[in-house]
Amino acid sequence: MKSLKAALFLLVALPVFSAVTINVTESGSDVLMNHNGTLNITGLSLAYEDQPALSWNVYPQSGALQAGSSVIRDLYSGLSSAGGSFGSGSNIAATSSSGTHVYVSASYISLPINFVSGSSISGSNTFSGASFSSLGITAGTYVWTLPNDTIAVNFTASAVPEPSTYAMIAGLTMLGFVAWRRRGGASRQS
Repeated sequence: MKSLKAALFLLVALPVFSAVTINVTESGSDVLMNHNGTLNITGLSLAYEDQPALSWNVYPQSGALQAGSSVIRDLYSGLSSAGGSFGSGSNIAATSSSGTHVYVSASYISLPINFVSGSSISGSNTFSGASFSSLGITAGTYVWTLPNDTIAVNFTASAVPEPSTYAMIAGLTMLGFVAWRRRGGASRQS
């Protein structure tokens, strides 16, 4: 029984490893999206060639995300499974984008025209003055499975302390200072 519990713990506790990882985090007053890895598209079918660039980067309620720069692209079908909806937001464009284009949705993945399987993918997007709440994003990990690879999207919200936490820290600091003074401060002379 112990070994079964240990095995289940490892399955739940271990991070998702994928060929391409897209990390989306809150940073100050911005949301940052960074992606990198290599992608094996063997087993996917070219569904549409030379598709126009998209004018948005995240569409949480549809479970669609475009990382990197908007480019003329090829769409591939044949995903084994899709990540699903990751919030209630609609079409939202990033304020800045750079790097290799990659798009995932419930039905398709798109890549730059003539993408070579196994090639590197990397890039970033910034949503200035945004938060997960304003973008309608639900934190979590969402995985798209291809026949021979995976794409993981990690939405990680930053931990912002509540005002009561600051009040508690200030109160504990004051109590510590009072106790220190009552014990004689910084080594008083007798």
